[in-house]
Amino acid sequence: MNAPKTRAPKIKATLGETIQIPIKTDNLKNISAISLSLKYDKRLLNYVKTTLADELTAKDAGYTNAFQMPGGGNEDFFLWRLAWSQLDPISQLDHESVCIIEFECIEQGTTVFEWDIKNGNCEYALDGIPLKQTEGTYVNGYVKIT
Repeated sequence: MNAPKTRAPKIKATLGETIQIPIKTDNLKNISAISLSLKYDKRLLNYVKTTLADELTAKDAGYTNAFQMPGGGNEDFFLWRLAWSQLDPISQLDHESVCIIEFECIEQGTTVFEWDIKNGNCEYALDGIPLKQTEGTYVNGYVKIT
């Protein structure tokens, strides 16, 4: 079984605005664990919070954590990370958001939302077994702040 297709959006925003970044998926079926890692420029965005989809909170998740941390191979970038797991697998309809990340726009410019796909930083699993990732599994996005 292939991993769900996961997309970060391409959006425009204004300085001082708080934006919502929906992380949308297709083919999210019978998933019991999610690890996601998204790189962004910390000079332009300040992380506020992450809101999980109802499917991820409704069944008493065994472990959920979303946070930002230094990384991405460049001191100007942070990584947003999500780790989630539970015993009962979940499913979603295509084009639904697995979560929504909120950022405050603190500087003008453009930052990429780039998936950190190395070393299992982004993967989906069923019963502890990672699902096959194919080309196009993770689609990058960006925000342009004016």
